[in-house]
Amino acid sequence: MDKAVIFDVFNFVSFHLCKALLDKGIEVEGITIENKGNDDGFSDEKRLEIGRNANYKESLFKDWTKQLDRTDSKMTIICSVYDIYMTYNENILKNDAVAYEFIDCLKRYKEKIERLVLLLPGQILTGEAETEALLVMNDFIKMSEELTENIQLHYLPTIFGPWQPKTFVFQHTILNKMNQQEKFKGLREETMDALYIDDTVETLIDIIENSDAGRYLLESGLENQWDFCAQYLQVDENLLIDRKTSIEEEKVAKLTVNRKESLTNAIAKQINHVQHLFRP
Repeated sequence: MDKAVIFDVFNFVSFHLCKALLDKGIEVEGITIENKGNDDGFSDEKRLEIGRNANYKESLFKDWTKQLDRTDSKMTIICSVYDIYMTYNENILKNDAVAYEFIDCLKRYKEKIERLVLLLPGQILTGEAETEALLVMNDFIKMSEELTENIQLHYLPTIFGPWQPKTFVFQHTILNKMNQQEKFKGLREETMDALYIDDTVETLIDIIENSDAGRYLLESGLENQWDFCAQYLQVDENLLIDRKTSIEEEKVAKLTVNRKESLTNAIAKQINHVQHLFRP
């Protein structure tokens, strides 16, 4: 991978992917979207984490689409629909000025795209009732798949760690215990499994660089990981509903994420990060 273009770069998984790729010495162009809404308000703090990296360039989406004529190098384009879904920003995928312009760019500049990577919520693989948000995502996936055969679809369960959005149960619970109370929007995450963000992005990068086009389901390989984290954090049972449904495994390769961090240490890192952000 010579260059990665990461769509909506300051979202949760997208941002961690950006940092990990930069650490590997890979050129990254981070795309931001004007007036997106539902921003976490910490973009400046995240820019500081990246630092003045010579391999990083940041562009507004509208500017990126105009400069593709001048781009010579092949690009791996990464779009985290997972982040979009989990932050209730699925309207982006219905916005002609964003989603359809994105698809149009893929059509016009397909010879410059080395690979298209979509990160997706695992719920898409379950048999649960279709919601409007899931239908919007499925339409976007279908349009993307029609453009290129060189596409990887990565299905993710709950991902946790520093910078997890407050729309996740774990982050909401941690914030509440710090008296940062806010009404919970509702459980969207898949609760069959839980993966630590640093371990997840390392596995994602390995698959993107070394595996063929296809569909990949990332998992811990252990039972009840989400429940273990919820119990450890003492999640309010009133927040929970039964979201454990079976995965339709047809044409999906299951890959176990290599765990370098224990669950307790990983959760502690998320707690410490939240305390650092919101300390008086």
